[in-house]
Amino acid sequence: MSLAIIVPAIASTALTLYLVLKAERQLAEQRVQDAVQAIALAIDQELGAAEAALKVWARSIHIENRNWEALHEMGLAARIRESNAVLLFDQDGQQMVNTLIPFGSRPLDRRANPERITEIIETQKSGVSDLFVGTTSGKHTVTVDVPVPADDGRRFVATQAFYSDHFQKIVADFNLPPDWIVGIFDRKGMTIARNHRQEEFVGTYAKITHEAAQQSASGAFVHRSREGIPIYDAFTHSERAGWTIAIGVPLESIEAPTRGAVASMAMGLFIVFVAAGMAAVFFGRRIARAVLCAREAAVELGEGRIPEPRVCGITELDELDKALRNAGALLIQQINARAEAEAARTELLISEQAARKEAEDQNAAKDQFLAMLGHELRNPLSAISGASMVLELAKPDSEQSAQARQVVSRQSKHLGRIVDDLLDLSRVMSGKIMLDRQPIDLADATMRCLKTLEAAGTLGRHRISVNVEPVIISADQTRLDQIISNLLVNAAKYTPEGGSIEIVVKPLGHELPCMAELSIRDTGIGIHPELMPNIFEVFVQGKASIERSMGGLGLGLALVRRLVNLHGGTVSAESGGEGQGSRFAVHLPCASAAAHIDAREEQVQHTASRRVLVIDDHEDSRSMLGLILRTAGHEVVEAADGLAGYEEAMKTRPDLAIVDIGLPGIDGYEVARRLRANAATKGIALIALTGYGQNEDRQRAQAAGFDIHLTKPISADELEAALRQLG
Repeated sequence: MSLAIIVPAIASTALTLYLVLKAERQLAEQRVQDAVQAIALAIDQELGAAEAALKVWARSIHIENRNWEALHEMGLAARIRESNAVLLFDQDGQQMVNTLIPFGSRPLDRRANPERITEIIETQKSGVSDLFVGTTSGKHTVTVDVPVPADDGRRFVATQAFYSDHFQKIVADFNLPPDWIVGIFDRKGMTIARNHRQEEFVGTYAKITHEAAQQSASGAFVHRSREGIPIYDAFTHSERAGWTIAIGVPLESIEAPTRGAVASMAMGLFIVFVAAGMAAVFFGRRIARAVLCAREAAVELGEGRIPEPRVCGITELDELDKALRNAGALLIQQINARAEAEAARTELLISEQAARKEAEDQNAAKDQFLAMLGHELRNPLSAISGASMVLELAKPDSEQSAQARQVVSRQSKHLGRIVDDLLDLSRVMSGKIMLDRQPIDLADATMRCLKTLEAAGTLGRHRISVNVEPVIISADQTRLDQIISNLLVNAAKYTPEGGSIEIVVKPLGHELPCMAELSIRDTGIGIHPELMPNIFEVFVQGKASIERSMGGLGLGLALVRRLVNLHGGTVSAESGGEGQGSRFAVHLPCASAAAHIDAREEQVQHTASRRVLVIDDHEDSRSMLGLILRTAGHEVVEAADGLAGYEEAMKTRPDLAIVDIGLPGIDGYEVARRLRANAATKGIALIALTGYGQNEDRQRAQAAGFDIHLTKPISADELEAALRQLG
């Protein structure tokens, strides 16, 4: 009778423990597989970011101009990590640019595997290399390679190099258990990175893992590691690089926790079984009664409940009852733990899917932006090209020539605005923009921008209503004009011909502190409700046809919000939906009117005639700048390089020198230093004229001795303002 009750109980408990052990092992194995998938995704994202940065760098105009030094400076910014190196190779595998070493410090090497360059050029496809030893660094290296478009027949390949320790840091970020062995292997089975004994195994062939990876895209198997440890090895492939990522976990780490519990429980059951058998001989009747208690406990355990405590009258069976209750408690605990682990795995999967979607969305946004940028640049360039041909064919004083000159002027300003928006947004987002605040009447600024856009024909096809009241704010004049112009252009762009645009400027309150409001309402296409939450994000635009008749890069509103925030204000948008028009409102803090009166008394003073030295190696830029200065009544002397410019300054002693930074012979910084060091020329006013407009570029120009730093292209108004500033 005792056997009839105890043996099924033992079998049931053993089966339960077996299932628990199996489930625990599956959870442990699943954790390893999830970790290897997460590491593979992180590596793909790192390589994808490097490829995206290279594609932007590869479109630099400096490649076409063979300006390797400027390209070297851009390459430093294109690195996704400071430990990486960005390189440019020609079709023969010769390095043209290498950010690993200072530019011009020594001759550049050839690529260690030139056949890789040939492959990229022939296929014109980006890719990730296998492991090799770099010629310059001497380190184990993998590269992301991108073909560079070329018009003159000479082909190049842009490369970002990663070293083995880079991937070791990626693995370290996951905070895996210290006894887990993580390995990354290239398509040939060579070890790229390893978190255990890195220096010993990097660059060696991992035969077992490579052979397993050739059989399947992902999987798991048991074998001995290269340290001789029995491990459970899970692996998968990188979708972008084709590499194998594997994690080996010692079998002891997976099996030890549950194996000890099973052994202890089995021993306890064995003791109970022996004791019950002995008691059955002496206490048959008591056993019969106790068996009923044990049976009830077994039934409760079978139903998934923890058995209620009972006193059977026999010590051994009381222990059995206790053991069953402990087993029930352990079972419930394991079930809860499994549910928690399943929830954690589901959360990790959701997080991985979200990260993948975010990466895909970012990549799609990047591709869309590049396409828009190409379209926006080609239109004005096409118009300028056509106007240039008209100027060559038509007579200088003909109506066709006048129209062509107007097209060149208008489209050049359009190109300048595109570049300014890109640079300004980058500076604002990186916190490198500085505001030159002064008291300004928001109503005057709005009317000035409105007249400028009407003169340019931007608002000529709309009905404009204006209701403005004087209100003084403290703002940067240039940035305020950008805010107002971008909002007006946005309203005009999305309002059909004949639609209405209403402009309102008013103070909200008349006692300081108060807020000034600029409101622009239109009867245009409106804003879709799904688009509204993201209307001020970068690259966000309403629906546009394939012809891109509305144009733009999706930067205007993003720049408006960031510039308004810099001024301590807010901007908002509202719309009744598609076809219901929209309203944008800007709120900026007011300033005192007295400060505005003082500021207006200091404005607009005409500059006297001066002798100006223009030093620029670009002939068209130099001649046009000289023509502008001569038209304004100044005497102009020109020089085409740094040394000639310095000698001309010594000979003519000009009042002012406008110096391009990128000059042959000696650059503009050296020209400024030499002029400041010479007693005869140290009093000459100096203006730096360059395409580099970052804050560090301004600081470098100031350190070299320049009084003012201007970025290309420069308008006549900007030049006149700079001359007034110099007095």
